[in-house]
Amino acid sequence: MLKLAAQASSWYANSAYFRGDPLPWLPAGLTSANLAERARDRSIAGTAYVNLAAIFGNLHMRRVEATYLALASESPEPRVRILHDWAIAVNDIIHCDWEHARATVDRGIALARNVSDYWALANGLAIKGLVHYYSGPVPDSLPHFDELMRMTRERSNHEQQGYGMILSVPPLMSQGRLDDADALLEDGYRLLDRFDYFSRVAFFATRAGLRLRQRRLEEAVSDAVEAMRLFAAKPLMMFLYGAPFAMVAEVLLAADATGEDVGAHSRSAISEQLANALGKFGQGAFLFNFFRPRSLMSRGTAQWQRGRSARGRRSWDKALATAERLDMPWDQARVHLEIARHLPADNPERKSHMEKAQALLGPMAGSGDVEFLVPPSV
Repeated sequence: MLKLAAQASSWYANSAYFRGDPLPWLPAGLTSANLAERARDRSIAGTAYVNLAAIFGNLHMRRVEATYLALASESPEPRVRILHDWAIAVNDIIHCDWEHARATVDRGIALARNVSDYWALANGLAIKGLVHYYSGPVPDSLPHFDELMRMTRERSNHEQQGYGMILSVPPLMSQGRLDDADALLEDGYRLLDRFDYFSRVAFFATRAGLRLRQRRLEEAVSDAVEAMRLFAAKPLMMFLYGAPFAMVAEVLLAADATGEDVGAHSRSAISEQLANALGKFGQGAFLFNFFRPRSLMSRGTAQWQRGRSARGRRSWDKALATAERLDMPWDQARVHLEIARHLPADNPERKSHMEKAQALLGPMAGSGDVEFLVPPSV
């Protein structure tokens, strides 16, 4: 009975994670670990310890994280060892330790392939793709997402397939492949598990960014507002929303820049949603390093659009310095583009920022970002 209770608590903890409910996740994980230890089941206990390590790592409680990881490493089960590596790699992403993240996820992927654990392998491929998306080169993320989609499709694991399809969209957008991105996004959403709260938020936020690039601003704002509505119900899952949250901010900044109503969305409502999004983005950046360059950039753009150009430039300069310090070249290029986009055409700095952005984006095939963000005449 103890083993069954431990397993049930473990399943509940995992379902709480995908529903976006981290508060039940923590006590359920602790309960599962306690019951599994009493039942002397190292496999269930190891899974619980990995989940607990992930929670405390996200909160920068690295010593507690290390304690639970050490306990998890005692499990003889291959899947627990793989999940142990996934927990480390995800927290490496949050703290921008890219080299360690790559080495850790590669080790876990190799083990998952060796023991034919395809569920764990799919998660590893997703993490590997995200490492490349955030640290560059961005196109290097696509083969990992492609393998994830192919493997899960072949095994009829539709929920993971849908998740992989949505993850593929931001790098496709960066390359200017908007039609491919659109098709994957819509097909991926239809495959999602209805309990996968994170992926639903990611869908609406990502589609908002895509609609903005398709010059469909009203639809983009509607999707951004829906993403914010969904996020408001599960705010403690903020650490998962890095790239999607950046797209929400981007859309609302574009709408705010018009100075007008956007379809059914009033100017005042857009300003309110933007202030909310930027506030939440800033809160995320306080804990999660990989939020910081885009959060600072978005804040700088909002300040510039409100006539506080000196403050805006300081925020952009901080964003550039942060992206360089955290070794995030795509974000660094994105800030250069943002500065170039707002400087007057006769300002000599504009050309300099464009050249720096293009030099960074060239190896990453980021032509779509350049074409969308800066007028062709620049």
